[in-house]
Amino acid sequence: MDNLEEHIRKNSASFDTELPPEGSEKRFLDRLEEIQGADAGTPSPRRLPVRILLYAVSAAAAIALLLIVGRPSGQEDIFRGVADNPEAIYSHYLAELADVWQTVGPDEEASSLLDMITEEAVPLADQLPEELSRQERAEILREYYGTLLDNAYKIERTIK
Repeated sequence: MDNLEEHIRKNSASFDTELPPEGSEKRFLDRLEEIQGADAGTPSPRRLPVRILLYAVSAAAAIALLLIVGRPSGQEDIFRGVADNPEAIYSHYLAELADVWQTVGPDEEASSLLDMITEEAVPLADQLPEELSRQERAEILREYYGTLLDNAYKIERTIK
């Protein structure tokens, strides 16, 4: 790495004045098209393990957070009446969250806090490994989304 840095420092002036080799633009555009094609459809084989690892780490962090923080015992089950179906639990969570968002309305501080608590780049429901049984996935989602809803309800009660 030191050699590369040294080379760049010694030749920095030529980087500003020299043109790239003939055909560089075509190679760059071909590579860009290849990458975009891979992103649009199936992920490239090189990036697939990174995505799987990222999802696994995210799921493990969420589960660890649930185990550490957990929900207070004796608390009403937010998902009462929802079967042990991961999709139904996630749908119920989204519906409840939509109600909280309506209550929060234009309150910027509460909206910002609610967004920070509930924003997921990739929902946990999509990150859980398929190797887990439906019952195990449902239990994890109940705990995780239950904790998020508990906090959302606290924000809702604060602004009422």
